[in-house]
Amino acid sequence: MHPKFYLFRNVTLLLLFLDSIDIMAVGIIKRVRTQLCKEDVTLELAVNPTQRQRGLMFRKGLSGSQGMIFVYSRAQFVSFWMKNVSFPISIGFFNDQGELLESQEMATERPRARLTRAPHRLYKSKAPVRYAVEMRRNWFKGREKCFLDVSPLTILPPIRKKHP
Repeated sequence: MHPKFYLFRNVTLLLLFLDSIDIMAVGIIKRVRTQLCKEDVTLELAVNPTQRQRGLMFRKGLSGSQGMIFVYSRAQFVSFWMKNVSFPISIGFFNDQGELLESQEMATERPRARLTRAPHRLYKSKAPVRYAVEMRRNWFKGREKCFLDVSPLTILPPIRKKHP
């Protein structure tokens, strides 16, 4: 066979492999509809380590009733950063029963030089949590008695994520 055929085949297989990794990691966005602080919201699910690490990176913003939920298999201390997030957000930390334990306002970071070793600011939970929810800025203000309805999470059809 012609050497170009092998090159074409190998490149095609590599692209298919990389695309399948992307789909497994962050390419398909699963969303849920639920109640948060007595309001209907649509939340993107971040359940695996890759999805959790990427979070809201490279997004342009959030609408009023949309956010992202980070789900953990057990209650644990968690921390978040604002790497590559260009808009301020609020984060709420919830226990197993969906009760809001605390919320924090997360500020955008200044662009960094490519080779800087300065660490990103971390926003840490003060207690072990099972869920973390990121919403638009100031969303949790005035909602200290807030609950996340975790029982009837309605799974919505997945959407294909557009890459930056």
